[in-house]
Amino acid sequence: MRYQNQTIETAQVIAELVELAKTIRGEKNRGENLNLTDDEVAFYDALSTNDSAVMELGDEI
Repeated sequence: MRYQNQTIETAQVIAELVELAKTIRGEKNRGENLNLTDDEVAFYDALSTNDSAVMELGDEI
């Protein structure tokens, strides 16, 4: 992380934390918007990032 290397200033750290919070909130809402439980979202995320599953099932699924 750039913060640990002291290559960015406090304002930049705060801005990055705000963006991270927005991303996390968006991910939480994604499951709710799709009417999926947290476990279902995690399952589909695992499938979509597993290269062999994507090759077997295809991107459309």
